[in-house]
Amino acid sequence: MKVLTAILVISMIAVVDMPPLLIKNGQAILDKSIQKYDPDSKWPALMLKAHIQEPRPSVPHRYSIVTLDAGTGYFQLQRNRADKIATYSMEADGSMKVLIDGQSDFPEEWREKYRLDLNLVPRYQRSYRTFYGLPMTLNQNLIEEILGVAKVTFNRKVAYRIHISLHEPLFTKEWYLFVDKNDYSLLGIEMFAEENGTRKGERLLFEGTVAVDGITIPRIKHWYDLESGDYSGSDVLLKLLD
Repeated sequence: MKVLTAILVISMIAVVDMPPLLIKNGQAILDKSIQKYDPDSKWPALMLKAHIQEPRPSVPHRYSIVTLDAGTGYFQLQRNRADKIATYSMEADGSMKVLIDGQSDFPEEWREKYRLDLNLVPRYQRSYRTFYGLPMTLNQNLIEEILGVAKVTFNRKVAYRIHISLHEPLFTKEWYLFVDKNDYSLLGIEMFAEENGTRKGERLLFEGTVAVDGITIPRIKHWYDLESGDYSGSDVLLKLLD
């Protein structure tokens, strides 16, 4: 299978502030976006299993199978690690395990070589659940506070930019959410932190959607370095699995 490369051009991205909106409008905008993607409020009962491709410049052939239960919190990620398969799982009760080729016993030197760290499990679970559940996961469990709302131009589209802080950092503590002004599609996210007067972090651009059990979720996420604009990878939902 050919490795996916980013097809969006960074030079097309421009954020130009227009007059700010009332902060209280931010929740109403998010509610309309969630309604667009999940009109019948099915997210809490969703079981998602998908084959995904996650090419990175240094690892162009990275494939995974992710399984998550939005209701119980169950999670499993199977990922190719060189010639082996690493499995990271979390049960509904929070118990976790890491396997390599289905085995829990492995040489200690493999732990670092194949990234078999149990501490990765909750990080993976939170990240995959949040990003594959967008925008439904943009709720009070994730968002601590809406800090501001503005109309901007984002990737040549007029959008609402919603500035949020998270209860617990996910990549960063603060995010910008970009929601299409016309149809409330989620266009992108900027995850950033201020360092010496410069915003550093990641920019996500969304492309396409996939329908699953009455819900629509983003199909492709392209990652870019926020400061340099350099492409850093993509997450592609290749196929839904039974």
